[in-house]
Amino acid sequence: ISMSGCNFGGNKPQVKENKNSAISANPTSNTKVAAGEFLVLDGAGKTIEKGSLTAASDPDVKIEVQGTIITLADKSSTKVATIEPRDGGYRIKDSAGKYLAKLKPDGSDCKIGDEAGTKIGKAKLKGDKILVENAKGETIYQIFGIKSTQAAAVWIINNWSEKQKTAVMLALIK
Repeated sequence: ISMSGCNFGGNKPQVKENKNSAISANPTSNTKVAAGEFLVLDGAGKTIEKGSLTAASDPDVKIEVQGTIITLADKSSTKVATIEPRDGGYRIKDSAGKYLAKLKPDGSDCKIGDEAGTKIGKAKLKGDKILVENAKGETIYQIFGIKSTQAAAVWIINNWSEKQKTAVMLALIK
C-alpha cells in the first residue's frame, strides 16, 4: 500500500472522492443485518463490505495494538497508518506521520477534519445506520450493524482498501 497518492501539500490535505462510491440524495433506509454482523454500502446502496463483528482480521491486513495506539500494516507488514486516541477522538496518521484525519465526537455524531481543522466530512447516526458524508454533506457510505460513528468515520480515508477500513473499524469498536 502506498500512501504517496495522497496530496498533503500545504496546510490543507486534499481528500479525493472514492471513485467507486456513487453519491445519493436518498440513502437506503430499510436494510437489516443480523445481530453481530455489519454491512457497508456506498451512497447508492451497493454493497461494499459485509461480515461479522467478531471475525478475525483479514490476513492481508495486520492490526497491532500497543496500549492505546493502533497500528495498521499491509500484508507485507509495511506500516500504513497509526491511530491514536486524543481529546475523546482519534488522530489518524500515515506511515510518514502526516495526518489523514482527525475524528472528533460531536454528540452521537463524529466530525472528520484534517490537521488544520478543515472539515473533511462527518459520520452521523441516523436510525439503524451510520451515514458517512463528505464535506459537501453527500452520503458516500452507509454502515449498518455498528453504532460507533468514530469507527465508521474511517471509511472516509482514501487510499485504504475496504479490508483495511474494515479492520480499523472493527479494532475501534472493540
